[in-house]
Amino acid sequence: MSKTRAGSGQVATNLKFEGTVGITIPTGGTAARNPSANPGEIRYNSDLGVFEGYTGTVWGAMGPYNGMTLDTYVGDGTTYVYTVSSTITSANNVMVTLNGVQMTVNIDYIIAGSNQISFTEADGNINPPLNGEELLIRNFAPITSATVPAGSITAQTLNTSNTGTTGQVLSLNSSGALTYITVPTSQPTSLTLGGVLGGTTAAATINAGSIGLAQLNVSPGTYGQVLATDGAGNLVFVTQGLNFSRIVLIPQTSAPSNPAVGTVATADHATWNPASKSGTAPYPVFWDGTTWQPLY
Repeated sequence: MSKTRAGSGQVATNLKFEGTVGITIPTGGTAARNPSANPGEIRYNSDLGVFEGYTGTVWGAMGPYNGMTLDTYVGDGTTYVYTVSSTITSANNVMVTLNGVQMTVNIDYIIAGSNQISFTEADGNINPPLNGEELLIRNFAPITSATVPAGSITAQTLNTSNTGTTGQVLSLNSSGALTYITVPTSQPTSLTLGGVLGGTTAAATINAGSIGLAQLNVSPGTYGQVLATDGAGNLVFVTQGLNFSRIVLIPQTSAPSNPAVGTVATADHATWNPASKSGTAPYPVFWDGTTWQPLY
C-alpha cells in the first residue's frame, strides 16, 4: 500500500487519535534535532531517553526524567496504599502531590516498605484519596556518580586545589602539577621570549632573519634608496640627497680640477690642505661644487 503524505493545512485542527495503544512520534538522537524547529515541536530523544519539546528558544525534556520515576493514580475513596515503580531509598527522595497539593511525609502519609506509600496519618487514621483525585508520586534516585561533560573544565578537572586570583596564570610547579601563580614582574629575567625575539626579558635579542619588510611596515622601495622618517614617525624608503654613485676615494694627486659635486678624495695634509686642518694625518674631503671641504 502506497504511503500518503498530508501537506500543510490538510490536517484538521484539534486532531484526535482514537484507540488505546498510542502513536509513534519522530525519534532520533540529539544531533538529529531539527535545526529549524518550530515552537511546540516534539520528538523522542533516543540519546537521552526522554520526550522533548522545542520552546522556540531551547529544547526541554518532557519526561521520563533521568533519575526520577513518576507514578500516576486516580483515587477511588477506598485505596490508601500505593506502589511506587522504583525503590524508595529515603523519605527525602519522594514527593507526593494530591490534585497538585504537596503532601507531607509522616503527617499525610508514611513510607510503607521499600516501594509503597500509605495514606495513614500520624495519629493512625487512614485517609485515602477521594474518588477522582489525581495522585502523583515522584521518586528521585540519588546520584551516586557523575562525570564532567565534554568541554567543561573546572579546578578539579585541572587537578589544582585553588581557583586563583585576578591576574594570575596557570603554571607547572616543580612537581609537575598545575597551580595558579602571579607573573613574576620583580624577576623578569625568568621569562623566556618568543616570536621574532629570543633570550629573556632581561637580555632580548632579535632572531636571525626575523626583521623584514613586514616588521618594518614599509614598501620595498627601489635600488639605492635608504630608510628615513616622513616627519610623522613612519619609515619610508627615499632617494638619498648625496649621490653615492659619485663617491670615489682618490689621492690628491689624482683629483680632477673640476670634479662632480659630492666627489670624495683624500687630503694627505702634507701637500694638500684646503681647509688648513691641523695635524699631519690624511683626512677625507668632498667637492661642494666650488671648493674642496673636509668631511669632518
